Amino acid sequence: TNKGPETPPTSFPKSIEFPELGAVVFRSGWSPDDIVMNFRCGHFYNHQHYDQGSFQLNAFGVALIPEAGWANYYNDPWYRRYYIQPVGHNTLLLDKDAGSQESGDYLHFIKAADRSARLKNFITTDFYSAASGELSDLYYGKLRLFERNVIFMNRRYFVIYDRLKSSKVPHEYDLLFHFNDSKEVDLGSDNIFTFTTDSASLYSQVVFPDNPKLKIVGGPIHFGVPTTKPGYVQVSNSTKSMDEDFLTLLYPVKGNKDVLGLSKDITRLKGEGYIGLSVNTDNNVDELLFKTGESNIKGDNISTDGTIAEVTLRNSELSHFAANEASYFIYDGKELIKATGRVTLAGKRDPKREEWQINSAKTCRVTILLPSEPGEVKLNGSLLRDYRVDGKRLEITLPKGQNSVEIYF
Repeated sequence: TNKGPETPPTSFPKSIEFPELGAVVFRSGWSPDDIVMNFRCGHFYNHQHYDQGSFQLNAFGVALIPEAGWANYYNDPWYRRYYIQPVGHNTLLLDKDAGSQESGDYLHFIKAADRSARLKNFITTDFYSAASGELSDLYYGKLRLFERNVIFMNRRYFVIYDRLKSSKVPHEYDLLFHFNDSKEVDLGSDNIFTFTTDSASLYSQVVFPDNPKLKIVGGPIHFGVPTTKPGYVQVSNSTKSMDEDFLTLLYPVKGNKDVLGLSKDITRLKGEGYIGLSVNTDNNVDELLFKTGESNIKGDNISTDGTIAEVTLRNSELSHFAANEASYFIYDGKELIKATGRVTLAGKRDPKREEWQINSAKTCRVTILLPSEPGEVKLNGSLLRDYRVDGKRLEITLPKGQNSVEIYF
């Protein structure tokens, strides 16, 4: 049979959203050693597990954060009690309840029955990719907010920010991170845990909240050759609370040497309206701030009304920055972006050419502060003629949806 020409995977985007399925795949490349994570947040389909909000992480040929795995549908007593339940996945439990999550409603069902997890936001570039999902509908009325944000930075590491608000009573919030074998796991000091194999390792740090509880919980043993003892690291708030914010760093590395050495490159950040972290990598400093309440983010050099703010400095110069659901972004006293509506954006600074990804839920006007007057502007690959320039400020109209903007000097 003539199957037609093959399409090489390199022609596809490395990170992609599947809106109807309710899934996002983050990827650093297409080789066996590349980093890959999938994130699940969407409607229920038939024959699925209770796994909304979960993710799996592979890097350097190793499943560093798997899920509970395969079990026999007919004769494994743990199948219904563990493997298909939230406890068998890398998601949230309330008060250690293995069945904390219900299925939600089917896609394309009647409108009155439309309770489900849902992806709110997705953006991808070669330096900043992010997905945000809301899952509170699946927790039997016990939560009024469960927002999970997954950020893939510079195609090297992940930051997960979970915002949790109870609807009635205080809860213990339990985040799960599964492993293949307990002998690969170590709980260190300073809220750090590591998964270590010969080929690859994972440095994990619970940056917030203060004084979380970390423990190793065993799962059903996999009998075979060799016999393994899988389970998960459970990360919980120190005492039951109505609201809680969790910020977790997941940093995969090749091999198993000096994994804990990464700790010296991580700094916790906290200020007016935000928590966050700073990560040093080579000559880069990545700073990520996450909105915690009703107040806007106001950092030492960053101000925005967005939910997430990111800047990367290369050799002490601003290299790129990003913001989620923002109408303005100020860095070092300069308003770099202003919009007539909320946009999610990521921009790379360059004296010859700037690249922007700007996503908007509706048509809006966006003003960008540039290093100099532009010579040419492209919107979604086509030359743009309808724009205004006022000194170093470029004003353009963006349609609803995902937009790429290229600016040449």
